[in-house]
Amino acid sequence: MAMDAARTAKYYGAKEVTVAYRKDFQHMTATNAEIEDAKEEGVRFELFKAPVEIVDEGVVFIDTKFVEEDGKVKMINVENSQKLMEADSVIIAVSQIPKNNIVSNTENIETNKHGLIIIDDIGHTTKEGVFACGDVVTGAKTVVEAVAHGKKVADSIDEYCKGII
Repeated sequence: MAMDAARTAKYYGAKEVTVAYRKDFQHMTATNAEIEDAKEEGVRFELFKAPVEIVDEGVVFIDTKFVEEDGKVKMINVENSQKLMEADSVIIAVSQIPKNNIVSNTENIETNKHGLIIIDDIGHTTKEGVFACGDVVTGAKTVVEAVAHGKKVADSIDEYCKGII
């Protein structure tokens, strides 16, 4: 979903689109072809960056790295590495469950009693300029339903960015 969202934003005229990911390309669920297509279309990638908080100016990220501990490789946050990535708009494409740092640490993104993000009928969350769709809103559904919801919300994001809504 992240590649689709990034490429769609570029297609509809976003000047800059950056995909930030907490690991490396090998760990992305996107295919190599999707990643290469996104790069060719001008999408930038920031790897080993984990979102911490959405603020008015953009998103605060912390650097991450792999470490080996007790014979197992795990991902950790790098202390004192938080930096702001300026952004006019943010698309969260992280998982099926919104119980993660970006939602729990960001003011004004409300969730329901099941931990799902609350949105209005166009996909806008309770935080101005932040949209959500798919499983983080509805709970686990089919891919077809998630894609359909994503397309609907993408249209809303486009209208929002153009100042129509």
